[in-house]
Amino acid sequence: TELGHCHAVNAEFMKRGVKMVAISCDPVDTHSEWIKDILKFKGKPEDEAFTFPIIADENREIVTLLGMLDPKEKDAKGLP
Repeated sequence: TELGHCHAVNAEFMKRGVKMVAISCDPVDTHSEWIKDILKFKGKPEDEAFTFPIIADENREIVTLLGMLDPKEKDAKGLP
């Protein structure tokens, strides 16, 4: 996955003063299991510390503000 690759190369970004962050439209309580799945896919122990935070944006306010989603594409709740 993209996040798994970012986890693997995050040390290189940190050397350059870059702080990586991810954003998810899923609830924060799903992130722990998601991280375990990412680590397993990358062949890492599932209790390994993930190297950057994942921000929960369930209402998609942040991603909409940043123009990351097409506002014309809506889900069943009317969210982009």
